[in-house]
Amino acid sequence: MMKFKRNCDGCNATFFTADRKSCYCPKCRRRAYNKSIGLPTKPQITCFPRALQVARVASRSHRPAKATEVTPELRQKILAAYERYKGSDKRMRVLHALISQEVWAKPCVIVKVLKDERYCQFQEEHKQRIIDLYLDMMNAGVRPAEGRRRHIAQWLGLPRRKVNAVIHEWLQKTLSGLTREQLFEIEKACWHFATCGRYRFTELVKRVATEVKFASAEQVLCWIDKLLDSTKLAAVELDLDLGTIEQIRAEYRRYLQQPAPPPRPLHQILAEEFDTSPGKVHRVLCEYRLQTIRCF
Repeated sequence: MMKFKRNCDGCNATFFTADRKSCYCPKCRRRAYNKSIGLPTKPQITCFPRALQVARVASRSHRPAKATEVTPELRQKILAAYERYKGSDKRMRVLHALISQEVWAKPCVIVKVLKDERYCQFQEEHKQRIIDLYLDMMNAGVRPAEGRRRHIAQWLGLPRRKVNAVIHEWLQKTLSGLTREQLFEIEKACWHFATCGRYRFTELVKRVATEVKFASAEQVLCWIDKLLDSTKLAAVELDLDLGTIEQIRAEYRRYLQQPAPPPRPLHQILAEEFDTSPGKVHRVLCEYRLQTIRCF
């Protein structure tokens, strides 16, 4: 819509309007309308004496600053308010702001109290439940699209950071007592039984643990699952020809026939030999292990 620049005949102000014949700005038209219906054209300003203004300000009650220290009473108020709000679909930042206004405490105090409460609620049975679910997923070979740890956190309604810490600590503790040579022996035994017999995966794990004798079934399961982990390799583009892939597989079979592992990682050695990246070699070997070990 085209607008025209006009000067008001009442106050000489410049205004823009679609009516090129308009002579008065919106303010002057509003004043004229108010005057026609008996309303004041200007706001009424009530002036108070200086002493009365000071008295009114002095009588006004000032609210104290928001609390910065956690007291037992304040903690109870915060937890009670959180119990009322936690069922809503609001984001945590919004909940912190609402609780902050309700109990009159700084948001950092709200965050600290709720964080301590969630940590106290994270009991030993939660840790065992997390480990049991992770073991079930490893035995079944299940890898959800969002990841095992995120899936467990959503299933149990626990913070993902806590679930990650529990699983990481358990895996480190489980595999910490095994040397590189022992892990190599587990890999060799697993490949031997996977290629020579028709074992289900759970039976294969128990058979390998019985054969090597220095590792438990949980340790064998954790290491084999790590060898079969291909979640980080999906982004690796595999542009190798079938001949190169078959040569890498043949080198892996020869590698498993050695009495001890080489001093350097196998992926780096084969990547230099076939003039490719270690990530592509890792993906080829991981898919080869999956086809052989998880076939039953």
